[in-house]
Amino acid sequence: LALMAAATSSHGACLREEMTTLAPCSAMRCAMALPMPLEDPATTLANFASAFYGLYLVFQKNNSTQFNLRSGWQLDLDLMKRFLKFGIPSGLQWALEGLAFTVFLILIGRMQYGDAALASSSIAITVMMLSILPTMGVAQAVSVKVGQLLGDKKPRLAEEASWTGLQISATYIVLISSTLILFPSFYLSWFKNDQNAELWGQVQTMTPFILMYVALFTCFDSMNLIFSFALKGAGDTRFVSLVALLIPWPIMVLPTWYMQNWENSVYWAWGAASAFIILQAFIFLGRFRGGKWKSMSVIH
Repeated sequence: LALMAAATSSHGACLREEMTTLAPCSAMRCAMALPMPLEDPATTLANFASAFYGLYLVFQKNNSTQFNLRSGWQLDLDLMKRFLKFGIPSGLQWALEGLAFTVFLILIGRMQYGDAALASSSIAITVMMLSILPTMGVAQAVSVKVGQLLGDKKPRLAEEASWTGLQISATYIVLISSTLILFPSFYLSWFKNDQNAELWGQVQTMTPFILMYVALFTCFDSMNLIFSFALKGAGDTRFVSLVALLIPWPIMVLPTWYMQNWENSVYWAWGAASAFIILQAFIFLGRFRGGKWKSMSVIH
């Protein structure tokens, strides 16, 4: 879901293009957020500013002294191998899920009323960032805490930290998700464009129903994020990547391809996406409760 949110960060320009020309917006462009011809320079400037500020914080004198940042720059091939052993499977999760969701959005764009279906899906995913991105921050904090506590040989506290993270994120997501169901018109008003009344009318009809699916599966996505990040923080990255490889295609992508010519196929497709997210959440929950991760280590 975080990938879906990031993937549609440029959907506004795509949606406006659809509203004015009725030409199909490139699903690949919406899915992968390819650079726009006139990309907002403020976004680029903000990225550079955050990067340089991060470097400033890292190389402050107290940090450099405590962590030997200036003296410890020499290559350590053995340590690099261990980092890659952890990092490559972790990165593969995002690549594999990103590929699956890209194909999912391409198929939505080929459905009946594909322009409206893709625009409505992009709106729903963008709105979904309200619940997903803060939860992602909590999940990242859980991942760090789990790694630290396992390094200190405190698996019980690592488990408690994970459940606490779930409580925080689930509370937030349930509150935000309820607004998607109760106030869909409020969110739609952010994207209103009257230059193409026919297309906008279709979008207004589809989007509230898609937001209902989003409200449903984002509640489970709190489990998905917290437990997957907890497992990765413990070093169980191969399992997380294996789930990302095996689960989305038979549960979400292939059913969407099969149903793309059905009546109201966009709703069936989002039902399949919901099934994928919910199933994946329970898989990660089962792996977490199994406890194998408690004996793992990220680096050693």
